[in-house]
Amino acid sequence: MKKTLLILFIVSASVMKLSSQIDTTFVEPNLTIEPKLSSKPQMFFVSFYQNLWLDMDKSQKDSMTLNDFQPSFAANFIYPIMLGNSQFAIACGLGMKIDNIRFQSDLISQDSIFYFNPQKIYKKQKLVLPYIYLPVELSYTSKGENTFRLALGGFFGIKITDHLKQISADFKQKIYNIDNLEKYYYGVYMRIGYKIINLSINYNLSSVFVSNVPKNMHTLSLGLTMSLF
Repeated sequence: MKKTLLILFIVSASVMKLSSQIDTTFVEPNLTIEPKLSSKPQMFFVSFYQNLWLDMDKSQKDSMTLNDFQPSFAANFIYPIMLGNSQFAIACGLGMKIDNIRFQSDLISQDSIFYFNPQKIYKKQKLVLPYIYLPVELSYTSKGENTFRLALGGFFGIKITDHLKQISADFKQKIYNIDNLEKYYYGVYMRIGYKIINLSINYNLSSVFVSNVPKNMHTLSLGLTMSLF
């Protein structure tokens, strides 16, 4: 009996000593979520542009006439690689852009030569040019929640397909594989923004038609870009 009481005394003393060493101070948990993602380079972009067609030859009687509204759409995936501990990054990725050329005059392709009929026969007529390309850029992203972003880059790609959509009062049709369109697509761009809203400028060094077509033109795209993540 004495031996049992001795064992119980030793166990009780050990438990009391152990409980006295445990820190029972209440620590309030930190539930604040820091906006860390906002200060990182963004990776996926969706852009809406208004295209300006430069270097058009309007000196001839049969020069083309375009609508004022010339929309285009682009989507880019960019993978950034941070340069050390700085806020700069180099990035490359994959992009797709769809240009629409909306004509007021008629576009006629005959014997691999383009003609523009100033008489308006079709109610609607547009040339659709989808491209796929590889962008490469140098970007800067400021620290903090109120993030400033700047990117300068270039791109190179190819035309996937093309078609001319024509709608008149009597019928509508799509004509594929238009003659004398430039296959390669390349140029430079700039993107500047705050948080997820960006203003973008694209300038195509490549032309719409091949170099031996006299009525050629280059694309200057001005638009709004959203960085989704």
